[in-house]
Amino acid sequence: MKITSFNLSRLSSSGLTVAIVLFIIAVTALSAMAQTGTVYMVTQDNTCSTNPSCDTNTLVSFQLGNLTNGKFNITTIGKTTIQGGGGVTAEIRGLAFDNYTNTLYGITAQGVLMTINMTTAVATPVFTLPYWPPNSIQNEWSGLAFNGQNHLYAVNAYGNNELVDINISNPTAPTSTLIGSTVFVNGSQNIPQQILGLAYSPMGILYGSDRNIMDVVTIDTQNAHVSLPYTGGTGINNPQEMGFDPSGNLYFVYDHVATNNDAGFASFNFVTGTASSVGELPFEIDFNGHWGNGTYGAGGWAFVSACLAPPSDMVAWYPLDWPNTASNTSQPELSHNNKATSKGNAMAASVTGEVSGALSFNGNNDYLQAPDQTWLNFGVDQSLSFDAWVKLSNTPAGVVSLVDKRRGTPLRGYQFFLYQGRPGVQLADGLGANGYDNYVATPAVPADNKWHLVAMTVERSSTACGNSCGTWYLDGSSIGTFDPSAHFGALNSTGIPLIIGAQGASVGLGEFFIGGIDEVELFDRALNATEVQALYKAGTSGKCK
Repeated sequence: MKITSFNLSRLSSSGLTVAIVLFIIAVTALSAMAQTGTVYMVTQDNTCSTNPSCDTNTLVSFQLGNLTNGKFNITTIGKTTIQGGGGVTAEIRGLAFDNYTNTLYGITAQGVLMTINMTTAVATPVFTLPYWPPNSIQNEWSGLAFNGQNHLYAVNAYGNNELVDINISNPTAPTSTLIGSTVFVNGSQNIPQQILGLAYSPMGILYGSDRNIMDVVTIDTQNAHVSLPYTGGTGINNPQEMGFDPSGNLYFVYDHVATNNDAGFASFNFVTGTASSVGELPFEIDFNGHWGNGTYGAGGWAFVSACLAPPSDMVAWYPLDWPNTASNTSQPELSHNNKATSKGNAMAASVTGEVSGALSFNGNNDYLQAPDQTWLNFGVDQSLSFDAWVKLSNTPAGVVSLVDKRRGTPLRGYQFFLYQGRPGVQLADGLGANGYDNYVATPAVPADNKWHLVAMTVERSSTACGNSCGTWYLDGSSIGTFDPSAHFGALNSTGIPLIIGAQGASVGLGEFFIGGIDEVELFDRALNATEVQALYKAGTSGKCK
């Protein structure tokens, strides 16, 4: 299965090429230290042949790499029977994991959304899609994908490939929006195609798997249009439910391996555009009519991991895990490969962090410097967020800088800092009475020599939040809000590097941080409270690299 292009709206052809290159780089970077977690999968029992009215779903789990003679070692968690609408017992066709709330979701062929207990396998219905009567043959909902921001995508494989956005921001009362539908065919055979699986990438692209012609397609989440099919892959039969692992690698389950009728689990390589099997599953899938081993289908699967899938729209991620030495003064950046160089004598010292390694700054002359990039300069009305783990032994008397990207005369850009230990942000856009303002929280980070998560979000794309569009967080909880509306202009410091642990030279090198810093992140949107809480709860497991 070969991918040759992306269907991204609002991009010119040159911009599309750049997007593809950046995607490949980002996936490669995020996969450098892969953390794949556990796969949870639902199978349907073959107790009544093809009769769906007595289907029983079995929740199982396995881990990649844990195989015996090429087959995954499966752990059976339990069976569940769930009403799918119209009085029938339903097949659970799709699974998706919300690792911000640690919730496993499933969807039945009849469009019933449910939560599934990962310990007992008990399924609890929470919502039914309203687009077809419960017993209609036009219900064939299959794929389910989580976008990381309180939304699930579901697809109806019956003919029109209807795409639905399910809003789970209120998990007890979800709502849904029909985005659209697309009928597309295999040009050589003129056969309407079915999308059976969905996967939402860390780069914000929705993918689908086409079972009939063994394609991976991209789906526009604005109108549900499917990109032109890609070339089928050798040895991979009927790709079905698909998903990204927490490190950004794409996998899918498929009909059968070359040597027998057992289902296979495959990985997709975005660089080569090919798929390859990584192991067999000890059951068959029903499309070829095989019924010999007690199960007949994989109804969906999802990765579950202790580490947190990185929130979307990162523009900088510095884990600070790499030791600083005379021969290695570079700190990798995992979202765009924009490495930072360690400065000072001595350089910041490597220490144990909240997540793997971290750096301890001396408060005298050490800092990190990364090159200027367009994505680090925020435009008019563009939102932004920052978070990092910090460790203080003593409360600093004045300002110590966490991240600074500003130029002087006139002052332009932004700075995240601590003032007397209290989290603060400066927005400098040339507007308002002074052209900039400092917003500082009241509570201070405890100086207890322990790691604490500091986060700040600034919503500038909407005024719906009123005078509370800025929020400070400490250890996952809000510690106050502020009104940044006086500075919705461009925070542009083009040509000025990003500085970690000090105020930049363009405004007078200083305000050196004293203490530990770990997992520095910037986003070009305002994270929501659930996402910030999840970053804190991830703790030492951190984000999946």
